[in-house]
Amino acid sequence: MGSKELSADLGNRIVSRHRSGEGYRKISAALQVPKSTVATIIRKWKKFGTTKNLPRPDRPAKLSNRGRRVSAREVSRNPRVTLTELQRILVEMGEPFRISTIQAALHQSGLYAVGMGRLVLIEGKMNAVKYTEILEENLLQSALDLRLGRRFTFQHDNDPKHTAKRTKEWLRRKSVHVLEWPSRAQT
Repeated sequence: MGSKELSADLGNRIVSRHRSGEGYRKISAALQVPKSTVATIIRKWKKFGTTKNLPRPDRPAKLSNRGRRVSAREVSRNPRVTLTELQRILVEMGEPFRISTIQAALHQSGLYAVGMGRLVLIEGKMNAVKYTEILEENLLQSALDLRLGRRFTFQHDNDPKHTAKRTKEWLRRKSVHVLEWPSRAQT
């Protein structure tokens, strides 16, 4: 619940009493306003030179901070969760919102989805040589196709072909930022 805005008249009375030397407690008792409100009004007057209600920078967020955190946490846990599933979770929490609102909140939290890169048919056994060939032929082109630019983060697990010297060297030469993968899955 947001706080109630005070009238400019009440703010001016608080400031005039403060300027005449009255303490916060006396002003609070005389005007029947909480002491914290008196302190806030005086602080605002000292900083901005006015007791008027200042314009707010943006409209209030539709999705609460809790809803935003729950959405971001769910996406972090399960990157394949759909917006419809997130909407269902938020409805259960008592926050029914349109999918576009949820998507905007995720974007504000730095979470985006851009699609899938090229699919590659793998024949035979995969090893570090074959893996780096696939990366060479597809990774940077997929990033280009998805309009990620050169500043994207690549993720793969600790499979031996992913951690091989050859693979690490290729990624280093191509200046690909790789997301570190924990050595063990947490249970």
